[in-house]
Amino acid sequence: EKEFISAKKIAMETPGCETLQLVSFHSTSKGLIGECGRRGGYMELHHIDPYVQTQIYKLASSGLCSGVPGQLMTSLMIKPPLPDGESY
Repeated sequence: EKEFISAKKIAMETPGCETLQLVSFHSTSKGLIGECGRRGGYMELHHIDPYVQTQIYKLASSGLCSGVPGQLMTSLMIKPPLPDGESY
């Protein structure tokens, strides 16, 4: 198994890219962990102008609201159960 290395991490460690504008999307509806059909996900805006962030968030929130199952899948993807936990 190979270690995951994020593009954001590499960019922040690369000289001259410290203020790079970066937008990251992640969806739980594409089957990464067996969750096909579940609508959920998140977006991160890094070093994006605050006014632009406000406009993007307004646009996204007006039409993209996943239901509870999609929100649960996103939560489990971000923070999965621990091997010694009850729900593992």
